[in-house]
Amino acid sequence: MKKFTVLLTVFFSLLAAAGPCAAGEIAFLRMEGGAFYICCADSDGKKVTRLAEGYDPEISPDGATVAYTRYDKNGGRFIALYDVAAKKTRTIKGLPGSNSYGPRWSRDGACLLYSRFADGKRWLPEIYDLSSKKYKTLGQKEKRAEFFGPFWPEGRGFVSAFDFENVYKISTADGTVREKLPMKKLLPSDDAIISSAVRMSASPDGAMWLISAETGGERCAFCTSSGSPEGIKGALYLYHPETGISERLKAGGLCVADAAWLNAEEIVFSAHSPEEKRASKTANLYDIYAMKLNGEKPRKIISRGSSVSASK
Repeated sequence: MKKFTVLLTVFFSLLAAAGPCAAGEIAFLRMEGGAFYICCADSDGKKVTRLAEGYDPEISPDGATVAYTRYDKNGGRFIALYDVAAKKTRTIKGLPGSNSYGPRWSRDGACLLYSRFADGKRWLPEIYDLSSKKYKTLGQKEKRAEFFGPFWPEGRGFVSAFDFENVYKISTADGTVREKLPMKKLLPSDDAIISSAVRMSASPDGAMWLISAETGGERCAFCTSSGSPEGIKGALYLYHPETGISERLKAGGLCVADAAWLNAEEIVFSAHSPEEKRASKTANLYDIYAMKLNGEKPRKIISRGSSVSASK
């Protein structure tokens, strides 16, 4: 009996340590019954767990918490946190305004970076410190400037965000722009479409930036049939800050919506085949793929999912 009790204790200890999400796992968005839900799964797409209703999921580096965008009944957007072990969600209180979205974890899991519609007129990056429960709006001193798609390019000293012409390096100490880089350096193709929907993220070691963006001159029949403009397809680019070289990644001919780093050598992204047909225009439009950067072909790991992120 003692031996059985010990084994049972060990089993439940291991189960609690693993949890439904852990380091090296992913969070993503899935539509079910007309609503969008935050889900998580392990890195090979197994053990899918539905967590909460919401958008823009971003799993923490340790896999313990999923930050996401939550709507209220009045249409306001707020940053929320889902505690995976406790199976509870909470909206972050005390943030200004009623239009914040797209949380991104710092590498140490101490802060969240997101976009906020500030002063009722422009988008600015904002940081929330989970320990002090204080926020800081960045870029306010930059007159007439508006910043989209903020992300962490390195440690917590700087964030990066972009407009339609440049990518800006912004100090988290005083919120001012320190450097700018032409978007054409990152998206060198004349067919690349620069919009606020472009998504960027830095590799775990900061040596590469992963960029998902639409490109013109290529046709995705499925997107066109779903109402998107003719001659536009989602693509992936890899930028190397040290050398200034940008390359387009081969993604098996897939039309890519968004992407994230699984580790320094492998990425995950949501995509569909340009010639794919689905039963309904309101159904999930993408599947989730994993791909190593050594030239291997992408492999589908999850059916029906998008807005993917990964713990590190």
